[in-house]
Amino acid sequence: MLHHSGISMVESADAGRGYDQGNKWERERTKALNHRLLSSSGVHSLRTLKVRRVPPDDRLLAEMRDTVTSIAMQHEDWGFKDPRTSRLMPFWREVVRDLGCEAACVIALRHPLSDAESLSRRNQFSPMHSHLLWLAHMLESVAGSAGLPRLVVDYDRLLERPFEQLERIAARLGLQTDSAAAADFERDFLSTELRHTVFSPADIPGEGPGSALVGEVYRVL
Repeated sequence: MLHHSGISMVESADAGRGYDQGNKWERERTKALNHRLLSSSGVHSLRTLKVRRVPPDDRLLAEMRDTVTSIAMQHEDWGFKDPRTSRLMPFWREVVRDLGCEAACVIALRHPLSDAESLSRRNQFSPMHSHLLWLAHMLESVAGSAGLPRLVVDYDRLLERPFEQLERIAARLGLQTDSAAAADFERDFLSTELRHTVFSPADIPGEGPGSALVGEVYRVL
């Protein structure tokens, strides 16, 4: 998931239905591990479209296991968010499986045109490059989470019907909705002012490599 694909909105929603955040959702240790995993594959920028995943060495793998173990010992239900995880799922799934933990995925979905607008403002990416990045992250999110409990949370639907989406997340992950936390989330965090653009599923990127596929993937998800 890209940084501007609504992932921060979704992680706040997870907090709103009682999922344990610990001190930070974007845990510094998991974030640093993802950075090192990608760096070992020669990836140093969000601009990279294709990632040649290089398996972590023994030292890095041990750090990943230690991180998951230490967090799991403190929290019965926990999670972390980092857009780069979508491109590194095989490695994290191996660690979680080896430790006997259960994993589930919440995939944040934002309209590719809205995502491109955000990346243009923040990173000066071209629309074509943004659309291809969106496609790469979404396809790898879907492929990497295959076989796990998962669901897709649409950014616009979360803004429009927050409690409905919180209940949907909780039901899929087998958790209870915290009504008080959900009310706080809706009151203190949600704002339609966060949404600078609104597009419908019928709005698809213009001509260019992969544009038709980008539109089709968005509609399917």
